[in-house]
Amino acid sequence: MKLRNGLFIALALCLASCKGPEEPDPTISVTKTEYYAAASGEVVSVPVTSNKDDWTFDTGASWVKGEKKSNTLDLTVEPNTQYEPRSTTVNLKAGAAAASFTLTQAALIFEPQLEIDVDKTVN
Repeated sequence: MKLRNGLFIALALCLASCKGPEEPDPTISVTKTEYYAAASGEVVSVPVTSNKDDWTFDTGASWVKGEKKSNTLDLTVEPNTQYEPRSTTVNLKAGAAAASFTLTQAALIFEPQLEIDVDKTVN
């Protein structure tokens, strides 16, 4: 009986210490902290480095839509119809790891229109 209990305890200890390889802690990063888009709108491609395939993102703004493509986040930026630039913080997450960057879009440029009627004379 003592021998059986001893074997059981030894087997339990062996199984507890015989774990598979530990997974590394999740990581995620981007190469720059600021990205820029034209006022007319465009697709901005952001390289993402992560050891997890299931990373997620939040663009933080309705005027930016994102599409994850392997190791790239493609951000489709709608045209800016305002005369002020706008910015958003894009957040990335892979497990407990996080990264973020700022996306700034240029303002619409005011272009005044001047019409001259050459048929009218000034007295």
